[in-house]
Amino acid sequence: MSEVVRMLEGEELAERWEEWQHVEVSRRQESERLQRRFDCGEDSLYHHDAIELSGGR
Repeated sequence: MSEVVRMLEGEELAERWEEWQHVEVSRRQESERLQRRFDCGEDSLYHHDAIELSGGR
């Protein structure tokens, strides 16, 4: 309860906000990295199937 009161009074709020922003930026970067990987077709089953089907006809 005392932690809530301190937050309402503005104590440690800037520090918590900075921490949250850092976590959010890291999460967003990871999400974008995974999306680019998906868009490029890495680890795609379809990509591997296409390679297998195009060989030796």
